[in-house]
Amino acid sequence: MKNISNLLKKLKLLGSFLRSGENWIVFFLLISIIAFEITTRFLHSQVLLNTADLKYNFGGPNLEEIYTTSDLLKPANNVNDNQINNEFMFDNSSLAENGTPLLGIIYLGEGSLKYKIKKGDTLNSVANQFQVTTSSLIALNGSKKFIPGTWIIINKNFEQNTNLAQNLNNLKNLPNLKNYFSLPTQGWNWGILHNYNAVDIANQCGTPVFAAADGIVISDPRLGSGSSGWNDGYGLFVLLEHPNGTKTRYAHLDKILVKLGDLVKKGQEIGLMGNTGDTKGPTGCHLHFEVYGAQNPFALY
Repeated sequence: MKNISNLLKKLKLLGSFLRSGENWIVFFLLISIIAFEITTRFLHSQVLLNTADLKYNFGGPNLEEIYTTSDLLKPANNVNDNQINNEFMFDNSSLAENGTPLLGIIYLGEGSLKYKIKKGDTLNSVANQFQVTTSSLIALNGSKKFIPGTWIIINKNFEQNTNLAQNLNNLKNLPNLKNYFSLPTQGWNWGILHNYNAVDIANQCGTPVFAAADGIVISDPRLGSGSSGWNDGYGLFVLLEHPNGTKTRYAHLDKILVKLGDLVKKGQEIGLMGNTGDTKGPTGCHLHFEVYGAQNPFALY
């Protein structure tokens, strides 16, 4: 009521100006003030009406704004209704899914893992838990005594090839050319001998990979150049033949920087570390380094 009374007083004042013939500039100024006040009060009343049923206001976007924004984001991120982009979903390659040191299990990739012995564990119970043989546990860890708190190596693919255990023993008879090969990349060398005389060295995808010795880029008689495809799980790979007759393979590459027939020098960059082929998804970036015709100088187990 008070606001209406004030507005009426201003209208009466406006009428007196019109009757007395006062300055038109003052007249229009008064008209502008009254119009501004009417507009302001109208807008304020609309805000009160629209928010009357809201108990709290936290200053954020309303539901309509959120809904509209989500509709705009869907096509931008290739997301349909009731669908989550696969990029944001956990899969079997997730470290949370595959285990953590806090749980006593560390997955190394390609069927290998480290397990922390608990009180009460026995050779047979661990073998049964991970569905491996006791002979593979002994072969990989060199001891029948499992001491609580110590870590052991488990490889589920150890008996996948029935000749693998014998093959690993035969590798000991190969020449030891430790000083001939240089470490082909930087990272964490798991040192577990697997497949044919191979070790895995883990780091971020895109880490440079270097030739372990002078050589020439050759094709695999069975798999080809290795520049594309699954390649029996190797993914993208480079195969080098060296002057002494040995060969080295660099697998799971993200990118190959050489081509067939190229002569490379020891330490020359030949590719980038990746996770192509049989690896543990985005968490599995590593180099699979394989040696033919000599012992793998970087094998620790």
